[in-house]
Amino acid sequence: MSDTDLESDTFQTLLTDALRAGPGSPEWHQAVARLRSSGEKGADELQLLIRAREDLESGKEYRTVKAGPGFTRNVLQAIEDEGAGGAKGGIPSANIVAFVAAGVILAVVVVVAVVLFKTGTPPAPNKVDQLKGLYFVSAISSADFETATDVPADFKTAGELALKITGKALRPQTLEPIADDKREYRAGVLVKAEPIPADQPGMIEVTFFANRLPTDVVIPQVFVSDAPIDDAKGTSSHELVWLLKGGQPQLVKPDMSVPATGPKLDKPGPFTVKIRFDKDTAIVETGAQRLYEGPHGLAPNSPKYVGVRFLRKVGDSSANLWLTGVKVLKP
Repeated sequence: MSDTDLESDTFQTLLTDALRAGPGSPEWHQAVARLRSSGEKGADELQLLIRAREDLESGKEYRTVKAGPGFTRNVLQAIEDEGAGGAKGGIPSANIVAFVAAGVILAVVVVVAVVLFKTGTPPAPNKVDQLKGLYFVSAISSADFETATDVPADFKTAGELALKITGKALRPQTLEPIADDKREYRAGVLVKAEPIPADQPGMIEVTFFANRLPTDVVIPQVFVSDAPIDDAKGTSSHELVWLLKGGQPQLVKPDMSVPATGPKLDKPGPFTVKIRFDKDTAIVETGAQRLYEGPHGLAPNSPKYVGVRFLRKVGDSSANLWLTGVKVLKP
């Protein structure tokens, strides 16, 4: 075939039709045969056709080649045919793609396995950190005894020790000895009237005022209980308690263990106690001092009763510590 024939518009049209129809089509075979007969070399028929058309287009008006119907199907069939009857010793293109993909997947599996082996199973979320992440900003109940003239309706008092609002504070009253009663202390309680539901995290924040360094004449307590308060005694059977004894903050768990003690209060004035809690964890603070964080030992599925208790020594009329405010909050 002459160069003139190969450079004709007719052959350019044939090349375009062949590329549109795809491998295996009559146009494809006819175009390849004409190129072979003219002495064109090369094993890749697609590259042979494309190069011939690009040569013909040089200096001519551009014509877009778009894949015709069945082009993709014909290309895939040609790849399969190549894998079945290609040159001896060669690796089919489809197999190469499969091998590469398998290698990538294997590498990812190995990397993941190494990471898991080094780090182990990811740890469960830390319960203390979960509780720290809660912001208790919604007041459920509150009492400001610097302004109140009576105990708010959502609180109640209980126990043998009377608590009265005098001098802008809630104060424990003096107790006279009772014949044949050898108890050194008696209790008076201010408690939230309704318990906090078991599945609701909560916080009780209490503000005390000490007009001088505290003594054990009056021992203040802040508690969270999973049992109701006995109205007559002002105590409960199972509770987590912050208390101030000998001027030193302590935490007493329901099993009567004392897992934490804090530094002694070193000056008179106001100070705040906070107990944050959820179903199984508590964080206890005295002022800016973190006293305890960890399991509280209360029944997780029981509602929680919160409040303030005063233990007062019988027969001692001195007073150096009282309550100015209490808040109960939820996230």
